[in-house]
Amino acid sequence: MKLENDIGIWDPNELVYSASDLPGYSYLVIEGHAQILSPSGLRLSLIGYNELFGEASFILGKNRTVTAVAGEDGLTARLIKADHLIAKLKQDIFLSALVRKLEARLSNSNEKSEILANGMKDISNEITAFIDSINERNSDGRVLINKLDELEKEFEYLKWNFGIVD
Repeated sequence: MKLENDIGIWDPNELVYSASDLPGYSYLVIEGHAQILSPSGLRLSLIGYNELFGEASFILGKNRTVTAVAGEDGLTARLIKADHLIAKLKQDIFLSALVRKLEARLSNSNEKSEILANGMKDISNEITAFIDSINERNSDGRVLINKLDELEKEFEYLKWNFGIVD
């Protein structure tokens, strides 16, 4: 990252922070995108212009739970100190409670997405192994294999949407 005053500039696909890191800043995207990934690499979100990321760790009082990586065209973002963000939330108790609730739901959703994606990956691998087994044992199993191929294509589509890479 290159730092110019309170602006960070990351090259394409450069790491911004990793899951489990202590939080240093929140980031407001000025240009480019940030990819938000689960600890296992599942693509959870793509953050763009005028969107904030990295704030959940401060709000929930936790280490980073996700990894942030600059997008394919790089990333330029304003670095926002924790005390600035916390001070804004302390000004309005209702807003603070709402933001904490939304951040907790987002964190829970991220965890469930990763569990679902890992389960889909396991099922896809089992389908592939089963198809290979049928091919080895029974040349008349073509109808079943065709159905399983269709199911596997649907799983591959879902994996692509979740950004799951084998």
